[in-house]
Amino acid sequence: MSVLETCMMMGLNFAGSSEFAAVGLWASLLPIVMIIAMTAMINSCHILMGAAFVPYLHEMPLRKVLPALFVMVDESWVMGIADAKKREQEGLPPFSYPYYLGTALTLWVFWVSCGFIGSLIGPILGNVSKFGFSMAFPAVFLVLIRGMWRGFQAEIPRLPTC
Repeated sequence: MSVLETCMMMGLNFAGSSEFAAVGLWASLLPIVMIIAMTAMINSCHILMGAAFVPYLHEMPLRKVLPALFVMVDESWVMGIADAKKREQEGLPPFSYPYYLGTALTLWVFWVSCGFIGSLIGPILGNVSKFGFSMAFPAVFLVLIRGMWRGFQAEIPRLPTC
């Protein structure tokens, strides 16, 4: 895969896990249907993340909602939801579109930029697993989970009241 192809894929498919799966599959004889199916399956969690955003985005025009959903990844979603809950507690309008989009676009720019740099220096570095980078994804998710953790009582499902 060329540097240009890598950057195009990273910019259009802004989702780390599915990109790793796609690149692994891309090494074989280009199984497009399999790549699409794997990407859809891995990113199906975005259905729930998008549903959690509905209360904050439902009054916005589609021209604002679609870019917000395009750059929605685990990190931007967590930061957007956490900011909305904080703003609600402070008596402010819950969702700050500029904050969310600024956070998400920053993540997108860094993702594509770092992918570009990585595709250039990757062949020089060789197998990067010797540097311990395989711990990066679990570490990021642990930090995200810790940031949203409110204790065991907050995690118990409750039936809605009428």
